Amino acid sequence: VAYGSRLGFRGTEDLGAGLRANFLMEMGVAADTGGLNQGGLAFGRQIFVGLENSNWSLTAGRQYTPMNAAVASFEALNGGYWGNVTAQAVAAYESIGATAGDGTPTGGRADNSLMGTLSSGGLTGKLMVTAGNENSRGTGQLINASVAYTSGPLSATAVVGGVRQGAAMITTTASPEWMRSWMVGAKYDFGVAKVFAGAYQFTGPQNFANLSSVATLGAP
Repeated sequence: VAYGSRLGFRGTEDLGAGLRANFLMEMGVAADTGGLNQGGLAFGRQIFVGLENSNWSLTAGRQYTPMNAAVASFEALNGGYWGNVTAQAVAAYESIGATAGDGTPTGGRADNSLMGTLSSGGLTGKLMVTAGNENSRGTGQLINASVAYTSGPLSATAVVGGVRQGAAMITTTASPEWMRSWMVGAKYDFGVAKVFAGAYQFTGPQNFANLSSVATLGAP
């Protein structure tokens, strides 16, 4: 009910000396019609390849942003049921006018992305960069970094990110602005109950004159 049907494939290959190669391919399936979700992409949920060991990983492809993962993790229902918090908070504005697979981050997923993860003790850091729409203006490019701490029942995180306006959001000659966001969150497991807390803020563009019709209030 909350997340819909999906079909996926994943695998790992031991390369020796603690190093592994991995891949994941996951599609969203409309079980009532047989169609594909995520705009009809064959593997619209995630598709990536990577290398990893016990302390770090490096993955490339279409994947969830660190911001999306953090918002979902520090929301009591993991972004489902009573409204999709991750969809409303992450990429609700950034993806205006975007189409599936065009390189603009949508629904917390980013195409053409490279993400590194490093863990030590209870700390985990993530950094993601993307190619965006892959044009000379740099539209749709994203950079996103997070750090999380876990110790027993306590977990906390802080995330900062920026994404340049997507190609569909601005006029064809406009220079894309960086739109910025941050999030902090924490949760504690008391055994009989869990307590969640968090704050998220998004700062949109300042130059409204460069917006295309799809990003203008009242436009069809």
